[in-house]
Order: sequence, then structure tokens, then C-alpha cells
Amino acid sequence: MSSQSKKLSLIETITGTAIKYWFNILIQLIIYPYFGARFTFDQNIKIGLVFLVSSIVIGYGVRRGFNWFQRKSELDRYLKPRSSPEAGTTALANRVNTDIMRLG
Repeated sequence: MSSQSKKLSLIETITGTAIKYWFNILIQLIIYPYFGARFTFDQNIKIGLVFLVSSIVIGYGVRRGFNWFQRKSELDRYLKPRSSPEAGTTALANRVNTDIMRLG
């Protein structure tokens, strides 16, 4: 399993967050008056933008963090010590060759 590129992570995060943003605006227009808070449509948009930007930053950071952990665990699997140095080197070479053949 390959990790997602940084650019694709950002595009996915922005797309998902933008969709949620418009649902959030609709919810704000219903919920705020229910609790007695009165905001204009323009104020609701600005409030939503604050949450939009923070959501993109957090979502992108979480996505990149998970990708980092995935790459790290794949690397750890390759570098796992074997019973002898020779056995580990041979096993590593075999796994790398297998992965190269699979990609090719």
C-alpha cells in the first residue's frame, strides 16, 4: 500500500472540508437562533470560515501524520533485526527484490 502524496492529501482535505463547511452554515442558521444567538448571514459565513481554515489545517496534519506512521511501520518491517546479520541482509534483499518485481 503506497502513501498518499502531500498534494493529494491537501486536495482531499480541502474538498471534504468545503463540503462540510456548507452543511455547517445551514446548521448554524438553524441552531444559533434556537439557542438565542442572532447572527446575520454574513456573520455566519465569517464564523464558518474560521472553522473551515482550522479544519483544513487539522485535517491535513492528521492525514500527513498517519502517512508518516504508515511509512515508518513499512520501513521498520524492512529493518527488523534477524537472528544473524547475514540472514537479515539476505531477507532484506529478498523483500526489496520482491517489492521491485511487484512494482515493475
